[in-house]
Amino acid sequence: MNQSSSKKLAVLTLMHGVVDTYATLLPHILPQLLIQLGAVSGQNRLAGILMAAGNAFNSFSQLVTARFADQIRSIHFLTLGVALPAIGISLLGLSPSLPWLISLLAIAGIGGAIFHPAATSQAGRLSGKKRGTGVSIFITGGNIGQAVGPFLIILFLEKLGLDIIWLTILVVPGLLVSVFGGLSLKSVVEEPIQSSSIKLPLWPEIRQQWFPLILLYLMSMLKTVTVIGFVTYLSLLLNKLGYSHTKRSLILAGFTFAGSMGILAGGKLSDILGGNLVLLISLAFSTPLLYLSASSISDSPIVFILLLFAGNFVLASSASVNIVMGQQLLPNHQSIASSFMMGAAWGLAGLFNIPLGGLADEIGQESILRGLSIIPFLTASLLSFLKMPKI
Repeated sequence: MNQSSSKKLAVLTLMHGVVDTYATLLPHILPQLLIQLGAVSGQNRLAGILMAAGNAFNSFSQLVTARFADQIRSIHFLTLGVALPAIGISLLGLSPSLPWLISLLAIAGIGGAIFHPAATSQAGRLSGKKRGTGVSIFITGGNIGQAVGPFLIILFLEKLGLDIIWLTILVVPGLLVSVFGGLSLKSVVEEPIQSSSIKLPLWPEIRQQWFPLILLYLMSMLKTVTVIGFVTYLSLLLNKLGYSHTKRSLILAGFTFAGSMGILAGGKLSDILGGNLVLLISLAFSTPLLYLSASSISDSPIVFILLLFAGNFVLASSASVNIVMGQQLLPNHQSIASSFMMGAAWGLAGLFNIPLGGLADEIGQESILRGLSIIPFLTASLLSFLKMPKI
């Protein structure tokens, strides 16, 4: 990777961090949005609907945009991919009703779906022979955006005493990064690629491996139900317990950052122990940590936080394993495999937030968190049916 490619990769990584900052801001501002909507009863159900909308539009759209990104080389996948989330999320504070909120979340979600497949592919091309290193840098940029960006935004608003209506000013940095990235990367993104490889058709390849693909998808999706459920109902519970917006956002940021570190550790561990064993450790051992965390939230805040971070570190450690194993099953359509394990899994998991929200209104947020923590352990039983082809 020469100096020019390194600079362009840095720009692409910056764009990724900005996109993921907008994409993960929603759970941090859920309590304020519910107040804005005048929600008194059924807050958990309404929060579930908002989280489901935000995830579904982003995740399911990736299955479509991944195909287009492979066929069309355009800088607009990247520029619109930054601009649309900036616009959609920044206007949430002005939304007068639930339909408006969902429409803005749809705009933001589609923008993220446009960005990720094209940007991930471009990161690999810019990395040359050091593809693994380059893509890891790119992914880490997104992880930093997820963990740090929303917290800094909440801190900024709270320190200045600003209401979420002032989220509108966040459109400015997003649009600036979109323009800067477009000008910096246009020439390399739209440069023609010479390729003599012939890809096998998608559906015959899927038909050969449909059963292990479905198992991996279910494991990825069910893990994600736990993650999305935790950030949604934990945010509301912490707000109910009197945590300030900054402290609540900091805990959510730490939860996300612990997961990011788990992804990095799990990827390395899978090279040593193998994917199946890492999946087993992740699913089986995250449950007691998250269950004990949810059970101690009111009694011991320090224990709660430590167990919460440890639980997501362990749970997220198998995220890259799911993706890599999916790519092994579809070696000629790896972008589709990645979108299936990430995008489609997050989309369906997000939709589960709607019934979970209604259930949380009935049994309480602490109980729903304890129930969510058990899902990974139950999911581990699917591993007994998973047989990967020999590579």
